[in-house]
Amino acid sequence: MDAGIPDAILCHTGRQAAGVLTGLTARGVAVPDRTMLAAASDSEHTRHSRPAISAVELHAGETTLALLDLLQARIAGEPSAGPVLTTARFRVRASSRRTGTNA
Repeated sequence: MDAGIPDAILCHTGRQAAGVLTGLTARGVAVPDRTMLAAASDSEHTRHSRPAISAVELHAGETTLALLDLLQARIAGEPSAGPVLTTARFRVRASSRRTGTNA
């Protein structure tokens, strides 16, 4: 690995990941061949970047309902059961697909 250049980067948001992609590209760092990139949340930024950025797609409706259940329990003075696991999907896109010997 080149000093100071990570093998992979996970950003919190799609906007952050798009900014990282711009910075890497400006420095001549090839994504994904040199550095893979992903975001912890899917967005227009991740889907429309070039290369498109891999991202975690959260199911907002399911997550919202689980959070409301926890909040209502707290408001009622009841212990909230947790952690609550909800479903998500990792959307593999070009920014984390390596081919050949780098896979």
